[in-house]
Amino acid sequence: MNCDHFCLPEEKTMSFHAFCSISMRLRPVVVLILSLLVLQSVSLPAASPLVVKGTFGAQVHLPCDGSAYRGIPEDKMNVLWETAEGERVVHFSNGVYGVGLHFVERVSFLTKGTGQGDFSLNISYLVFSDEGRYRCVWSKGHDDEKSLSDVQLQVSASSISNELTVSAGNPVTLPCYGHVNKQMQDNNLFIQWRRGDKLVLRLSAGEFTYGKEYTDRAYMSVERIRQGDFSLSLSITGVSDKGEYQCSTHNNTIFTSVNLTLKDHHPLFSLETGMTLHLSLPRPPVKVYLSQNGRNEPVCLVPSNHAICYGKYNDGRVKFKDSTLSIAIVDSNAEGRYIVQANNNFTIKEITLQVTSGLSEGFYVFIVFLSFGLLLLYRVWRALGCDWLLKGDHEDWPESKRGREDQLGAEALAERERMDGRHQQAELPGESSIKGTAPASGPTATHCRKALGMWWKHLHFVLISSAEDRIKMAIVSGHRQEPMMMCL
Repeated sequence: MNCDHFCLPEEKTMSFHAFCSISMRLRPVVVLILSLLVLQSVSLPAASPLVVKGTFGAQVHLPCDGSAYRGIPEDKMNVLWETAEGERVVHFSNGVYGVGLHFVERVSFLTKGTGQGDFSLNISYLVFSDEGRYRCVWSKGHDDEKSLSDVQLQVSASSISNELTVSAGNPVTLPCYGHVNKQMQDNNLFIQWRRGDKLVLRLSAGEFTYGKEYTDRAYMSVERIRQGDFSLSLSITGVSDKGEYQCSTHNNTIFTSVNLTLKDHHPLFSLETGMTLHLSLPRPPVKVYLSQNGRNEPVCLVPSNHAICYGKYNDGRVKFKDSTLSIAIVDSNAEGRYIVQANNNFTIKEITLQVTSGLSEGFYVFIVFLSFGLLLLYRVWRALGCDWLLKGDHEDWPESKRGREDQLGAEALAERERMDGRHQQAELPGESSIKGTAPASGPTATHCRKALGMWWKHLHFVLISSAEDRIKMAIVSGHRQEPMMMCL
């Protein structure tokens, strides 16, 4: 404003010049005020938040520095953690500690550190719905707040194995994770699990739909789905469960593919008669069948912690303890395919048993009697005074008369000769020249040979002939017997 351009009466001129002078002096102040008003009306870019990354199911630490309020008594403090949407996470006000509904039992506000100005927050068991922006403020009311920390939390899934192996009959959980909008209604949630082209379990329009083979044993939690956990749990696994499983959403976006492998679901056992088959069973109730020639014979029903057996299996041959069914293999009729099923006829596992013939009790009885007979033969022969032949050289025996005696007794005779020879040399030094000579009185070599031949013929007829097939079977089976005379 230029005051010289105005023509006023003299008495007003002085007043106007005074006004102009004051206006010129206030011009800088007016400009400053206008500038501040303009700055307030313009949105300045906000400072970038601190990015903190966490893993699904783990714990994360959100820092908040309140050192400016160090030393303030707890009953005077008012610290608030909240989300960008205004949801309360934790609030410490006038000594009272409160937690938001979504974070109950999952957050820990370090109250012991508040006196030192540490208002940091720990969130345990992270879920995908925890992802977002968090704010830590010092609050004395909505009109008096000071922001202390601005954190952007990012949640990611841990590495997931695409291969799982489980024993048949045991439970298993197939992992799958993803992001879910917090504002989405339950009726809009859609998660589907499939194995190949077969439906396992689907959540759609607030209802679950089960595949034919998975009714009453497949499970997903709506609560956990809202948290981003789409994992599928099978309470019991069976023969038909092996394969590739896919987890997807309504637009067929596949989150996860998991290949499930079962072990011990169809093993092969080979046992001998007299042995016991130990069949490990899953959680009852279950049924056990024996399949032979296309026919299923019921063996036992296990409703809880005891077994109810049928027919011949109720004669004491079957025992049940610690979830194990022990079946004594009485004969080859126990051979076949043992099938373990749940109450809904779902096959959990199958075991094929082959029964082989071991050495029978009769064979062992034969060995005992044969050894006893040979021992008796030796003692009788010795009582007749024929044991001197064992000490001499009997090469003069006709080959036709020695026959099988030499085959069975060669090693025993040699061992006996060595032992008795040493004994005779110790007692009668210098008399080795009479070795192999018959005593002055007693049976001759001919009589002894005849007695031995007759005894052997009777023993062969009674034992050897009746057991010849058993001996051959033992040799073929790998149970090779040493010469019988070695038992003496």
